[in-house]
Amino acid sequence: MAPGTAAAPATEAPSRRRKPGKIVIDPTTNRILTTIFAVELLAIFGLILMPGVLPAGCPLSPAGAAAALVGACATVYPVIFLVKFCAGHLCAFFSRTALAHLGDPVTEQAPVPTRAP
Repeated sequence: MAPGTAAAPATEAPSRRRKPGKIVIDPTTNRILTTIFAVELLAIFGLILMPGVLPAGCPLSPAGAAAALVGACATVYPVIFLVKFCAGHLCAFFSRTALAHLGDPVTEQAPVPTRAP
């Protein structure tokens, strides 16, 4: 390494470094929460498909209710990404125009908080 160049801390993997503006979720926590979500969905599907579980007068059969749940999940998933995409672009536009007198706060990098030794 050339003199005067800084290297990344040896104890921190490059994928684990915090990037400004990014939320980093611990992989173990992510796995646990994803597993809980998958178990919940499987339990709901299992419950819906059991005969006699749906209330009397329900217009859907158990298979129809399960299909409606799949359709709802398939619809909500891309809508979440669409909302995040639009919000990000609208926020950037608003920052460049209405908040320009503050120096475009969205594009400015906030200092990364560090822990005291």
